Amino acid sequence: SQILKEHDKVIVLEDDLITSPNFLDFMNQALNFYQGNKQIHSISGYTLDLPSLKNYTKDYYLGYRASSWGWGTWKEKWESVDWNVSKYREFKRNPLQQIKFMKGGSDLPHMLSNQIRGKIDSWAIRWCFDQFIKKQVTVFPTKSKVISIGFNKNATHTKNTKRFLTSLDKGEKRTFHFDETLFINKDIIKDFRSKFSIWSRFKDKYLLSL
Repeated sequence: SQILKEHDKVIVLEDDLITSPNFLDFMNQALNFYQGNKQIHSISGYTLDLPSLKNYTKDYYLGYRASSWGWGTWKEKWESVDWNVSKYREFKRNPLQQIKFMKGGSDLPHMLSNQIRGKIDSWAIRWCFDQFIKKQVTVFPTKSKVISIGFNKNATHTKNTKRFLTSLDKGEKRTFHFDETLFINKDIIKDFRSKFSIWSRFKDKYLLSL
């Protein structure tokens, strides 16, 4: 918020992230290309390791869920967020809306409920909900420009997981291509959603502890 009082866009990094040499190239080019686009909510430098990306030729894809690892957005998007989630009661009474919210992962409605009940304090779930109610999407790189080294017992949120392990882009590409016409790849969306499925979370949380 402080940065966006002085600038029209921002790139955010946590201290346990490692970036590729072309991280800023991808982020700045995407932020510049989609500035003013009402359908784009944010830019992510991180991507999950998804099977459907192995033979995918574009530099980016679109997703229904924002990422908090190495991301960027614009002043008008950030400042328009309803951080009090005033539409939650209406959302809670609408099962169809809850199902639609799960296009980005089955964990999202429960996480939002925990936020409202004060069990967690997360700006990220409110950011994701804002994207959902505005029917916007996030731009992800096909090859991740970010990896996290914060998976351990001392971590604030992610204690022990393998779901989010991915390969850091080691290529030398510095110029990226984006399209004004937005297209959702259904195979990528399916793979993305499966990373947050109940079964995937069960394997991650319980089987790793055996």
